[in-house]
Amino acid sequence: QAAGKEKSWSDLDKDVKSKLESIKANGGNIRILSSTLISPSLKSAITEFSAVYPSTKLIQYDTLSASAMISANQASFGKAVLPTYRFDKADYVVGIGCDFMSNWINPVEYSRQYAEKRKLNPKDKNMSKHVQIESILSLTGSNADKRIALKPSELGISALQLLNKLSGSSLSSKSLGANDAAISALASELNNFTGKALVVCGINNPAIQQVVNAINTHLGAYGATIDLDTPDFTRQGNDTAVAELVSELNAGTVDALFIYNTNPAYTYPGFAAALAKAKLSVYLGDRADETGANCQMIAPDHHYLEAWSDSNPRKGIYTLGQPTISPLFKTRQAIESFLTGAGNTTNAHDYISKYWENNVFSSVGASGLFTAFWNKSLHDGVISGGQATTPVSPNTSTANTTANTAATPV
Repeated sequence: QAAGKEKSWSDLDKDVKSKLESIKANGGNIRILSSTLISPSLKSAITEFSAVYPSTKLIQYDTLSASAMISANQASFGKAVLPTYRFDKADYVVGIGCDFMSNWINPVEYSRQYAEKRKLNPKDKNMSKHVQIESILSLTGSNADKRIALKPSELGISALQLLNKLSGSSLSSKSLGANDAAISALASELNNFTGKALVVCGINNPAIQQVVNAINTHLGAYGATIDLDTPDFTRQGNDTAVAELVSELNAGTVDALFIYNTNPAYTYPGFAAALAKAKLSVYLGDRADETGANCQMIAPDHHYLEAWSDSNPRKGIYTLGQPTISPLFKTRQAIESFLTGAGNTTNAHDYISKYWENNVFSSVGASGLFTAFWNKSLHDGVISGGQATTPVSPNTSTANTTANTAATPV
């Protein structure tokens, strides 16, 4: 729809393309704002769109951001990645403001790994110890062996104090009063678990995350309980890039903004007012939420149960999804909308299949006919192996990707 009125897909595409060509001719700026994209095929489609409109930038936004961790890893190790954590290999776990069993990064995986080390069994008779440093009692804290309760303003200080005690450094930090002794005792114990300890922190602050990196480096966690070489792609949001986008919007320098699968008008203070200053705003989602209602045009996306999809959530791991029902309304899959903008009429199923043939098939070490590989991948749902090169849009902003096309949108 456009301006609150229903339009056919052909009319909507014609209007959007006309505006984009005008923006391109005048050297205007095009932006795409999305939640973290773990679909390599969708990223490839956005790359094609960006090739046609070179001023395009992709910005990824996570409501629950891990941007500080990615920035800290870039500063500490030269790798702008979110690592894989192995709670099942840790004999001593410390959580600092981090409810990893409930809402931090991958709580289902972490809870399972954590549970493995909290049970005695014939193969491993050493149950892990867990100390939680937090302000409000969390699900994770309620399972800890020891809980150190601090003010929110003291959580970052506790990380610095812990590093001081572990390494014997004299970095200045405020006293934690009665809890100084608890941090000292914690450091004394941790020093006995080199290569078997894991410290995780949920504070979205790059400086604090660098302190935590230093703690884990001192404890020999990297390569043991933390894997930087198998990055997790489920949080790619860049807080700095999002803030820059809002500044651009407020300055009136964004000529076209496409928003996909995220609702910043609800979760990001001041975004709705900034959005109103975009010369063209198009929302691609499966419902007219707070953000969609504030956009000039809505290109309704399929529900995930109606769509073909793929994902690359972690290095070497790929998944395929296929529709379980036909589209109920006059929607179109977002990947097809971006391809249409690029002048590509391929449907989602064929595009994803071709991407897998050209990129995933060889990267996972598969042999034989691609058709057999594709059918097995569809049957199994998940495959693992190597890592295909994930295409990204030129100028992409990161911390350092049988469909049915309906006639008209609702």
